[in-house]
Amino acid sequence: MRQLAAALTCLSVVLLSACSTPEPSPAPATEASVGSTTDVAETTATSTPDDAVQTTSPGVGEDPGVPELPDEATKDTEDGAEAFVQHYYGLINYLAAFPKAGVLEPLASSECGTCENFEDDAAEFEAEGKSYDGDTVRALEIRAFKAESGYRVEVMGESPSYNILNSADEVIARAEAAAEQNVVFIIRRKADSFEVRSIQLVQP
Repeated sequence: MRQLAAALTCLSVVLLSACSTPEPSPAPATEASVGSTTDVAETTATSTPDDAVQTTSPGVGEDPGVPELPDEATKDTEDGAEAFVQHYYGLINYLAAFPKAGVLEPLASSECGTCENFEDDAAEFEAEGKSYDGDTVRALEIRAFKAESGYRVEVMGESPSYNILNSADEVIARAEAAAEQNVVFIIRRKADSFEVRSIQLVQP
């Protein structure tokens, strides 16, 4: 996965901390109006070991199964929006360790290009037997604001270092830790929960 895999994400599941102090809701935002942003799927930077097989890793262990959507993430509230994005981060990190297609697709609208990239990356890693040996993203703080068409959810996070493994758990590349990453999700209601309309990396 690219670096919304490393700039925002991917999964061994880290629980994200929701902000406990609400702030006034800003004006509704769209992918094109979030300020100076870059599609987070374009920010990955990895290095390949000098040798084809430089070392091995303990691997990612036994698949615990896809994390289930928590009840809190179904509520049409700011807390519910924060819980939904926290769950999305958890899924990204889960798919980093146990890639499989079709997990994120039901949570995204057709207009979310970054979400589509995540799906493509998961399918590619599944087909090639690759995985990550640790979290690709961590959310340090999540804050949701009610918007006209749903919620704007701001995430302050980081991307730790991790290895990319082949099917034999051999390290084939390494991604170094990245600086603080600030990400904006635009989400809206869908049935009894939410769907992601866009994910943007906010440039400082």
